[in-house]
Amino acid sequence: MTWGEGDVWWLVVPVAEGDHEFKVIVQKANGEVVWEDGDNRKLSVAADAPAGSMLVADCCFSFAALMPEPLLQPVTEHVVLLLQAKAEQAKAVEAEVADKQANTQRLSEAALAVAKALATLDAEAELTGRRSAFTNIESDSDDEAAAPAAAALLAQARAKQLSQAHQQKGHNVAAAEAAMQDQLETMSEQVGGS
Repeated sequence: MTWGEGDVWWLVVPVAEGDHEFKVIVQKANGEVVWEDGDNRKLSVAADAPAGSMLVADCCFSFAALMPEPLLQPVTEHVVLLLQAKAEQAKAVEAEVADKQANTQRLSEAALAVAKALATLDAEAELTGRRSAFTNIESDSDDEAAAPAAAALLAQARAKQLSQAHQQKGHNVAAAEAAMQDQLETMSEQVGGS
């Protein structure tokens, strides 16, 4: 429905020829639906209604008995503009839904990639005897929450791995320097003792 001046709500509904009955309802903010009292409202669309016309029914909630006879009128430019705006709004909603589905797909693909990386690291941990850094990721968490958590843990593990590699390299350099020092001392003793 569309709100208009004077706190009037209105909508355009395509209706086939024939007799129809309807009621006006109010849906509250909490979702509760309130039906108007009294008999159903009646509306008849003639088979010979001219093309490009509309039947206008003026309704006031809970005053069905006071509803004037619906009037057959030509479709106005305002109604055409409203229908075009509603069609554009529907397209925008469809585009938003498609975008959200694409984002969900990307998140799922990212979560799958992270899960594969975790499986690879777990397999490596199994082979090397090291404990996996990813054992605290909940297996039942949803993709949107698991992907960032797994990515963060993956980054932490990579940083730890690099740090260990640098430490190992430093240890290896220190060990090599100590071995070279020992060899120099040994050579020095041999030269000095000969």
